[in-house]
Amino acid sequence: MLGKILAIVSVILFVSSNALFRRIDQEVTPVQINAVRTGIGAITFIIIGLIIGQFSQIFSFSGLTWLWLLLSISFGQILGDTAYFYAQKMIGTTIALSIAMTFPIFTFILSLIFFQTQFSWLFFVGMPLVIVGVIAISFGKQEDKQVLPLHPPIDAGLRWAAEHYDSSLLELSSVNEKSSPSKEVEPPVDQSDQSNTPLQKRTPKFVLIAIFIALLASVFWAVGIILTEYALHQISSLMGTQTFSSLLGNIARLPFATLVLFAFTLPQKRTKMRDWDKKVWLWLLVASIIGTSLGLYVYTESIRLAGSAFVSILGSTSPLFSIPIAWFVNRERINFIGFLGIICTIGGVIIILTI
Repeated sequence: MLGKILAIVSVILFVSSNALFRRIDQEVTPVQINAVRTGIGAITFIIIGLIIGQFSQIFSFSGLTWLWLLLSISFGQILGDTAYFYAQKMIGTTIALSIAMTFPIFTFILSLIFFQTQFSWLFFVGMPLVIVGVIAISFGKQEDKQVLPLHPPIDAGLRWAAEHYDSSLLELSSVNEKSSPSKEVEPPVDQSDQSNTPLQKRTPKFVLIAIFIALLASVFWAVGIILTEYALHQISSLMGTQTFSSLLGNIARLPFATLVLFAFTLPQKRTKMRDWDKKVWLWLLVASIIGTSLGLYVYTESIRLAGSAFVSILGSTSPLFSIPIAWFVNRERINFIGFLGIICTIGGVIIILTI
């Protein structure tokens, strides 16, 4: 039960941190946010490891353990998040998120294959309820007719809380531009890049590629969470205790992810990091501590205690927890379909928590 509760707590932390990141997304790109928050998380875990005298333990890891750790962060936070970002840009948040949120199904299949996990029949009742509910919530959102900045996912696998910030905003922007009296000439549409055109006007090939990329994100997230669970078990076996496995795993993984993500920021066109003011850095620091330093630790602990299959199901409920924050930040509302999705998701979560 503790592991399942921690999984829900991690979702709340991720959603809360993303709401804070939202305040600076005009000055900072999502890739920059991802790199900085990962770097802050890495520094935090290293400092904690040094304070409690556990940092040196990472040098006793076998080469295979290091491989699992680096692969887990590569699939989950680097490949998974990047694939989702491109899918969201191509077909919008609502559809991309609905496809990517099928990752608990792939996690369940992989858990059966690699861990021979035994599941209660209640799991098979709760899992589809949660997935269907999350998809209904995604399609049931109603946005006010205003131009808002496009905001891709921030969190590693976390990666699933970002949906409450954007839904087809490029289409809303297009509508507002067409209704603007000051607009005189329509710019020509670049047929080679259909990401800025309405979904119904994009070619079937383009949409199919985007759907495939969203499915890849789902698979990558599933592989990432499975590898995380396996790597934590390896660390626990090596140390003879499970007490610090989550901490040590993050100490080993995050510096690698930080280097890769900062490399991704090099071609970014928005304001360079040295030009950010103190307010931007303050929001980044606070949100990173909440979502990465604390949230990622709670998340990995929940995987260790409850297993990847359960955590993936509970972790996918982020749209449910994001609703009150989305209303507070953007005054977003949901329709009747979204309301049914809330009921369905809550019911599925309750069933899973009783297992």
